[in-house]
Amino acid sequence: MVELLDVRFFEVSGVVDRTAIGVAETSGEAETSAESESPTQLQLGQSEDRRQIGVSVRMEAKTDLASFVVAAGVEYSCSEAVELTEGVKAEFANRLAFMTLVPFLREGLITTAARLRVNPPVVPLIRAGAFAVGEPRRDSE
Repeated sequence: MVELLDVRFFEVSGVVDRTAIGVAETSGEAETSAESESPTQLQLGQSEDRRQIGVSVRMEAKTDLASFVVAAGVEYSCSEAVELTEGVKAEFANRLAFMTLVPFLREGLITTAARLRVNPPVVPLIRAGAFAVGEPRRDSE
């Protein structure tokens, strides 16, 4: 049996493009960062005793006026030690953990946009299993 222990934010940020809202930069050069390979990154880890599983998701979004980053994680407890094969890890992360985090990621984006007084980025409806990392579980696992 798997039980949800905690959901936690690790990073919530937003930056308004001042030139897009009509505010000129007064001095200095704008900093640029390297684009990440994917706007959504997922990581899965397991405790040494194999009784806890953690998954974190970092999502980047951009609108005409601002850019956003939200990272959150979820932690689960298992009633007994669990051996996670690559296929089981991918299925667990994609079907359970990611879907648990979607509302929190969406809320982080919307709240940050409200604080910046810009329209939030649209996070499309995500159906269970539509987001995929790793290899899916095989029937023999």
